[in-house]
Amino acid sequence: MVARMKSKVDKYWGESNLLMSIAVFLDPRCKLRALEFYFTRPYSSNNVERQIFVLRKILYELYYEYVAISSIEDKSIGEGQRNKLLNPYLIHVETQCGWSEYAEYLKPVKSIQPQKSELDLYLEENYYIFEKDKKDGKDFDVLEWWRVDALKYKILSIMARDLLAIPITTIASEATFSSGSRVIDIVHH
Repeated sequence: MVARMKSKVDKYWGESNLLMSIAVFLDPRCKLRALEFYFTRPYSSNNVERQIFVLRKILYELYYEYVAISSIEDKSIGEGQRNKLLNPYLIHVETQCGWSEYAEYLKPVKSIQPQKSELDLYLEENYYIFEKDKKDGKDFDVLEWWRVDALKYKILSIMARDLLAIPITTIASEATFSSGSRVIDIVHH
């Protein structure tokens, strides 16, 4: 029975460990440091380093997929076009005040990519320390944190929203480790 249970645990964590690791990484209270701490329990130190390396690689690949999608969306409707669609009066104001000329002057500056990605900046930023508010008793809401920091982490916040909103499991944990048969309903007449 123990061997069957261990087999089920290994199968479950083999399939969902990556998604769970990404979710922990996207929690600003945890990031990679929590994974380094918790990975030392089931893995050897060499394996922990390998797990973190693989996770970092996947995070960067995923992040750059979101960057590519975001740049395609940005090119499809530029900021100036978006403003003009919202308010046609801006066309007249831009030409009268010289804003359009200034915007053209800034274009080369805007196109220069930052040295560090949002992902790099997020990793370098200190961990978020959350203390439960005794007045309202609210727990930390990671999706709310990403919503509030969406201006700072435009792409990462979209990635977090997409990944953290996925339901992890739909089966009761008791059923996973049950060694009995699965009985829906036995009708006795």
